[in-house]
Amino acid sequence: MTKLYTEYADLYHKMYQSLIDYDEEYQFYKELLDKHSATNILEIGCGTGQLAKRFLRDGYTYTGIDVSMPMLEYARKELPAQHFHQMDMRDITLPTTFNGAIITARSISYILTNNGVMATFQSVKKVLQKGGVLIFDFIDAKSFIPSINETEIVSHEVVIDNVRYKRDSIFEKHVDTNWNWIWRSTFFKEDKNGYQEIGSDEAELRTFTADELEIFLTLSGFQILEVLDRRVYAFDTKVVVAQ
Repeated sequence: MTKLYTEYADLYHKMYQSLIDYDEEYQFYKELLDKHSATNILEIGCGTGQLAKRFLRDGYTYTGIDVSMPMLEYARKELPAQHFHQMDMRDITLPTTFNGAIITARSISYILTNNGVMATFQSVKKVLQKGGVLIFDFIDAKSFIPSINETEIVSHEVVIDNVRYKRDSIFEKHVDTNWNWIWRSTFFKEDKNGYQEIGSDEAELRTFTADELEIFLTLSGFQILEVLDRRVYAFDTKVVVAQ
């Protein structure tokens, strides 16, 4: 697991408050779920509970799972702990079923093998009620992989409690078996002497094409209802709605 979600969970929690508009993110998923009358929601990759607080505020029945305990600890500080469970999306074991499931923040990118992707969709299928909807986003291989410039430093800066932080990222293609890439990040905090390095991280992630995801979903008993284009803060993203 990437250190961003474990060792640097506090930094993630702080930085992503500014990088992501969680109100807009919530509204996007809410409209799709409401369109399919989904009120009992499972969020996979719930992180620190930023969408959870909005779902619970608006009266949805909500359960969140994440593989990272440090991330869940933040969620449990702000919201009732019973809503959150440490769990791998490839092996979801919950005592209830849902009529809506969302995999947020392109979390499917961390499932690198075909077997793992199949296990994820099959695991979700087991906890979805008949007619339940699955909504998830993914990084579009067709646009993202050719756009990678391995010599370019991609910087994101945020100000938190009057302190400036920066993340410098370098992307590297890693396409030996799938449309994967390596994300190398260095984190900085500004003081009176300028930016000082406070940590680094490296992770391998997977991108997908819509066609290959359709195969995975079909083999797992899903039917794609629609595929939407969506631009987020760092990536060209597509969103799949399946049933």
